[in-house]
Amino acid sequence: MSEPTHTPAPWHASAGLFAGVQPFWDVYDAENRILANVVTYNLPSEQSVANVALIVAAPELLEAAKLMTNLFEEYFEGMPDYDDELIKIRAAIAKAEGRT
Repeated sequence: MSEPTHTPAPWHASAGLFAGVQPFWDVYDAENRILANVVTYNLPSEQSVANVALIVAAPELLEAAKLMTNLFEEYFEGMPDYDDELIKIRAAIAKAEGRT
């Protein structure tokens, strides 16, 4: 696996109102630098919060997926019951790393 080029974890978010009306979140790195602004339109509040939580968890999720890939490759590669899962994990990693 390649070394990550994204901003390292942990990430966190802070909520606010865009133009005094529209909910938004700023996503920060560990040094409180803004990584992204997330403005949600026409989404239920619960869904917006869940989306931001997923964004904030992205670096840890990518790391976990890479660890699972290593585990699958070591113990399960070539076993028909697990080939599809390994393909899905590799595809998700490639997508997260901008390789697809």
